[in-house]
This record gives sequence, C-alpha cells and structure tokens, in this order.
Amino acid sequence: MVTQIRTQIPRLGTRKLYYLLQEELEFLGIGRNKLFKILKANPEFKNLTQQII
Repeated sequence: MVTQIRTQIPRLGTRKLYYLLQEELEFLGIGRNKLFKILKANPEFKNLTQQII
C-alpha cells in the first residue's frame, strides 16, 4: 500500500499518507503513531526520509 502511493507521490509525508490509508489502517488496528514507528523501522522508507532532508 505504502509503496504504491509513495511511487506516485514520492515526497508525501507520513501524516498525509496516514490520511490516505486511514480506512485500511484502522481495519488493521494501526494508528498514526504506530504508522510512524513502522515506517521508521523499515529500512526501505528510512532511506527515503534521509534522502529528502
């Protein structure tokens, strides 16, 4: 889910990403803060944030 959206909109932030995926994430029991932790722990997305800065 995240990879598809980030390829279409590469500089999309986590808060807006959460807003777009809110229905699916709520079904999985994932809130905004948990999404931040998941993306930070995943090396694929960790590199994206470092490249943008």
